Amino acid sequence: MHHKKSRNLLSGIVFSLLFGTLAHFIYQWSGNHPVAGLFFPVNESVWEHMKLIFFPTLFYTLFEVTVYLKWTPHFLSARLLGILGGTFLVPCLFFTYIGFLGHHLLPLDLGIFILCVLTVFFLSRYLEVSVPALSLPFFVLFIILLFFLILFFSFTYAPPNLPLFWDPERLRQITAAYTF
Repeated sequence: MHHKKSRNLLSGIVFSLLFGTLAHFIYQWSGNHPVAGLFFPVNESVWEHMKLIFFPTLFYTLFEVTVYLKWTPHFLSARLLGILGGTFLVPCLFFTYIGFLGHHLLPLDLGIFILCVLTVFFLSRYLEVSVPALSLPFFVLFIILLFFLILFFSFTYAPPNLPLFWDPERLRQITAAYTF
């Protein structure tokens, strides 16, 4: 049983890394289709790159729920917290290193992507095993998921004027004045 769980964890990581990498290009490949833009990055902002963690891991979780019938509140609570943790780690790490360097580096961006995918699965697995009392009702899980879906969908085409939503060139101009 432990071998099956490890294989499933590795499958989720590999799927999310591969699909997340491809997802970076799907909006452009779709001819900038508005529906594709809801799920895949429409620009190079940090917010849009958070989709590269959120949606692939969510899609894999939906696969687990439908194929492996992993639909207990305990599993879903742990996974949703893992997905949110990994997703929101993206801006934390990105803005931290941008603050020090004043510009972004592709190798660091890729490292953040890999680290955040690993965070989703290892955090959710840790919570599932180590915090057995963690079990939010399905209704609460649905509301939390719906809230984040609405945020991603809404801010894709109507982003606030905040650094999280700015393109890298605008960020570079702003952060250049504040680097160490």
